[in-house]
Amino acid sequence: MTEKELHGLRRSELLKILIEQEKELEASKAEVEQLQQRWQKREIQLEEAENIAQAALRVTNMYEKAQSAAQQYIDSVRLLSERQEKLFCEKEKSVKERCEIQQTETKKECMELLEETKKKCTQLEEETKDRCTQMERNTESKIQNRWSDLSKRVEGFYDEHKGLRQLIEVTSDIKSE
Repeated sequence: MTEKELHGLRRSELLKILIEQEKELEASKAEVEQLQQRWQKREIQLEEAENIAQAALRVTNMYEKAQSAAQQYIDSVRLLSERQEKLFCEKEKSVKERCEIQQTETKKECMELLEETKKKCTQLEEETKDRCTQMERNTESKIQNRWSDLSKRVEGFYDEHKGLRQLIEVTSDIKSE
């Protein structure tokens, strides 16, 4: 399988290939171990030099297959690791960029809300001042009207009781002397 084909595979497919290679490697190791045991027990009896050469060739082939499978496994793991690292870096960069954008937008929204709140506060303050001024005028007008009404009543009372007015005037003259 070429490197280009490996790049096109999904992670699960790569893992399946790695598992298969590992099984082949273990099978090869088991076979090698069996052959070594048979060799140690001298169960292999070679009749001709050709049989010895064939056996050596098989052992060599098994070692080569095992070495090749191990190398493929290592290469696949390295390739997968590099892909994962690249993906992680891309995701991290993307997340950082989105965070910066979100932070900028949030700051902008906060500033807009602050300005809007200041405007509303200023408007409410002005409306409150206007209402207070109007209430003062109304109160002043009511006081003036009541004072005028009270003055008229007192004057009417004095007019009805002229003698009382003279008595008050004489009393106030006496006190001031």
